[in-house]
Amino acid sequence: MWPFSTKAKTPARGNAASATDRLPNFVADIAPTIVPVWLANKAKYNAWKIDRAVRDGMVATTWVYVCVTRLMDAVACVPWKAKRLTSPGVYEQRDDDPLGALIARPNAFFSWGQLAKIWTAHMNLGGNAVFKMVMVNGQCAEIWPLFPDCVLIWPDTQEYIQKYQYNLNGVLTDMPTDEIIHDMFPNPADTFWGLGPLQAAAKIVDTDAEAVDFNKIALQNFGVPDAIVSFKHPLNQVQFDDARAAIKKSFQGQENAHMPVIMGNDAVWQQITQTMKELDFIASRRMTAVEICGAFKVPPPVAGLYESAALKVETARMIFWLDTVIPFLEGMKSVLNRSLAPKFGPDAYLDYDVSGVEALAAVFSAKVDTGFKLWSMGVPFNTVNHQLGLGFDEIEGGDIGWLSSTLTPAEANAGPTPSVAGGKPDEQPAAPPKGGGG
Repeated sequence: MWPFSTKAKTPARGNAASATDRLPNFVADIAPTIVPVWLANKAKYNAWKIDRAVRDGMVATTWVYVCVTRLMDAVACVPWKAKRLTSPGVYEQRDDDPLGALIARPNAFFSWGQLAKIWTAHMNLGGNAVFKMVMVNGQCAEIWPLFPDCVLIWPDTQEYIQKYQYNLNGVLTDMPTDEIIHDMFPNPADTFWGLGPLQAAAKIVDTDAEAVDFNKIALQNFGVPDAIVSFKHPLNQVQFDDARAAIKKSFQGQENAHMPVIMGNDAVWQQITQTMKELDFIASRRMTAVEICGAFKVPPPVAGLYESAALKVETARMIFWLDTVIPFLEGMKSVLNRSLAPKFGPDAYLDYDVSGVEALAAVFSAKVDTGFKLWSMGVPFNTVNHQLGLGFDEIEGGDIGWLSSTLTPAEANAGPTPSVAGGKPDEQPAAPPKGGGG
């Protein structure tokens, strides 16, 4: 059910309430104060394009491709679960939940893992990920990715965003705001359209791409001459052509790279370029690679720069998940529970599960140790599970705290020893006589 097919009927919106319907007074009151008049009632165009980001970023330099694909693979491997609110703060998974069925099969052509990869790539290359929900009877039946370059936003002083518009091959299609899933990295200069890591790293990415191009040209035809061969007497055209041919024969090709040529009498050699070692070419490229990794929040060892990092690979992977992937998943969860989950009822909730991530095994083990200590102190299991995010299902009796029956209050051993057989409190009973009878 491709949402832009000319044969498809307009999907019914049902009784799903829009953000404006839920908060009419707030939106109407606040929008005029934060939406500039010159932005209202006209489409907002975006200069940064994904196709340019792919061409000048992912294709132009290896490190952008490595960072983005590492992020795509990590986010796509995380499973998502549809849950229902059963009590305040407690959600339970249901196997027959229609929201879970949608996540399992967003549409006939894309799996959820593929949509997650598109989401991650668009966010990191352009700062925005936009999806269209196909609505049937008030529920979302399918989810389709939109190409951010084709998306137009119409700011509005009454509803903040009047509508989204999709420009596909010159055909404009209006899309209601409550049928759009839009995630973006914050842009301090624009609250409607996000700022991606590649935009922030554009200059350093261009520098790396230029360095690769320069090195390629230098290997092919040196880019600039390494030296000048001059003679004390002028050359006629025949002598010039002979000299040029001799230079090409001696220099051209990989096997002759940087080989000097000796010609005639009274020749003078003058060095006019620096070697790659003098230019510190390799070190400068490594530096730009580390900066690119920093822009995408990918630790260098995760991107393959093992020799440039002081931390272990296992530690780098853990940092990658804790500082980059999980915050990104949190952003996805926030957007999905704001835009998608309410279409399936007020108690619907989507959450991700990273319990199977090997890089986080040490973190989980530390949580289990802390949880066991808390449980041993009498904190109920369900409380420990919820507070530490262990991911276990709620258990019956888990709301009760338990203490070991072998423990006694410390004060019990602080007083005098109880009397024995009428003796004094501190007296010990006499030993029975050896060999004696009763």
